[in-house]
Amino acid sequence: MSAYRAFEATGVHQLRLVERELVDPQPGHVRLRVQACGVCHSDVLSDMDA
Repeated sequence: MSAYRAFEATGVHQLRLVERELVDPQPGHVRLRVQACGVCHSDVLSDMDA
């Protein structure tokens, strides 16, 4: 089976690179491939402590 890497939020302003196994979707579910993503400008400025 294949694996993928992702960043996981572990706390306020803390991210950790993790590797997870790519599992087949359950019946009625789908798998999407993300080509690109980003962080919204308003998300960057938000106070995560609130």
